[in-house]
Amino acid sequence: MGFKPSESAFINAIVAVCTTSNKSWEQKLEIYRSWGWSENDFSFAFRKCPRCMTLSIDNITRKMDLFVNNMGWEPSAIAKVSTALAYSLENRIIPRWSVIKVLLLKGLIKEKIRLSTMVSTSDKYFIDNYVTKYKKQVPHLLNIFQGKIGLSDPGF
Repeated sequence: MGFKPSESAFINAIVAVCTTSNKSWEQKLEIYRSWGWSENDFSFAFRKCPRCMTLSIDNITRKMDLFVNNMGWEPSAIAKVSTALAYSLENRIIPRWSVIKVLLLKGLIKEKIRLSTMVSTSDKYFIDNYVTKYKKQVPHLLNIFQGKIGLSDPGF
């Protein structure tokens, strides 16, 4: 698969292969294929983030659904940033997407940010650049980020 034994991804790949049954591995491959991943997409994604095969089928499905159907990302783009699959939906991906979605809807940012920027940057970087920066225009942005206010709440 192209791993170097000196890289941490090598250990993660060994763990993924050793802890995932053949049946489960095939089911997960089928889920990724159902989202449009080619064998090349899968190989690239696995090399980048072997943890993508340790996620539950439900977890994979929920994240791919959000990335593709709600955020508008192409499945092959997700394969290139497969580390995004390793982050928590509830604690990282959804709060950050909620902030970006509000900023897009209010016209404060013109285009969606890169997936890697949205999920992989530190909380400090994200809050400074997407929450604090726009707090005058959207006073409740921190509450949205913290999940205290939903996008379906009155006023949004």
